[in-house]
Amino acid sequence: MTRHVQLFSLLALAVGLYSQVHAQPVESLPSSDVRGELRGPSELLGAIDINDLERLDERALGARRENPPPKILPPPQIVYRGDKRSPKEIEANGGFLPSSEVKPTNENNGFGLYMHHLGFSLVDGKRVTAYVSTTRFFGTALGYANMASDEGGWIYEIQALPHMIDSDGTLLQGRKWRNEFEISALAGISWAQVKSAVQVPGGKTSQDYGADNWSDVTVEGFKKSMPEKQWVNNSNYDSTFDQFKASPGQPQLAGWFGNDHEKYKSQEPWSLNQTKTIEEYYMDFMNQFGGHGGPTGSATTGAATIGPRGSDETRLDPKTEEETGTLDPKAEEDKLCSPEGPGKPNKYGVPEDECRRTVWQCVLEQKKKDEKEKKDDDKLGQHHRMRGF
Repeated sequence: MTRHVQLFSLLALAVGLYSQVHAQPVESLPSSDVRGELRGPSELLGAIDINDLERLDERALGARRENPPPKILPPPQIVYRGDKRSPKEIEANGGFLPSSEVKPTNENNGFGLYMHHLGFSLVDGKRVTAYVSTTRFFGTALGYANMASDEGGWIYEIQALPHMIDSDGTLLQGRKWRNEFEISALAGISWAQVKSAVQVPGGKTSQDYGADNWSDVTVEGFKKSMPEKQWVNNSNYDSTFDQFKASPGQPQLAGWFGNDHEKYKSQEPWSLNQTKTIEEYYMDFMNQFGGHGGPTGSATTGAATIGPRGSDETRLDPKTEEETGTLDPKAEEDKLCSPEGPGKPNKYGVPEDECRRTVWQCVLEQKKKDEKEKKDDDKLGQHHRMRGF
């Protein structure tokens, strides 16, 4: 179990690189065709006991049914998460990790977003998921934080990155819950992505915040109702993430199973993604952003990293490596760590996953060093100009 948590931790904590363009919280709401009753399973509550699941479902779910296709909204820059745990606990954990009790596999559907979306589907009585939930709307996160415990919980404002995907855009009419507006993070969320947090009380209703539904509660409405609640900024937030946003839906990651598999496998867009296993699609998507592997525990994919080398579609200000003058972690890893031939080690004779982790860390450290030297050079140049040099 410790090994399993470490693998998720490695994957979540390596999410990173690059800069500039501040994002504002999204407060506009979609049309009413995607609204429903807030559900309460545990994946957005983090530390809530899985045994509370049935009680929360009865309290907040309503009947499950096939919903009409959702209105697809643009990928957000800012997302929110309601959680029982405090910032100190999240920071100590390195961020938000998937609350999986068993290793995700193709057989247990753990890499599929549908398994995560259902929430209550268990494998031998244990939860399995390779995702962490967030939502694009503050009010939805507030509803989850409100239900986290009798004392309430915390809302986290999080910078979205390209490894976070639109759940509605992935599952479309196959989604069971209409009012989550979920953005799902593959493998986890680094603490460096968290911009700020605020503690909220429990035992409230959306009417206490001047709204009919949780999703209608805005940041401004919350501040007006709870002026004494102050947001706490994360001093470890990495502002180089500001240029990124989440990715749109990824139908290849749906991972339908059971009756739903038979129902949707022949329908587009899912019928277009039948050539690989769900784990392979998961890894392929991760690798688009500099990732190498995932939480599988195998020799080739066990210890993984993920860095947001986003495509032009997911970057706000796309720049090539030549434009930025920065090292490409993936290229450096491939050059230094790839095996020299079939069945052969790399030239350093160390396990590939360990080599890649080391190279990634070195690239990040070099980047920080280069940035510091550039700042020092700029200061020196300014000093020289002032003196007439």
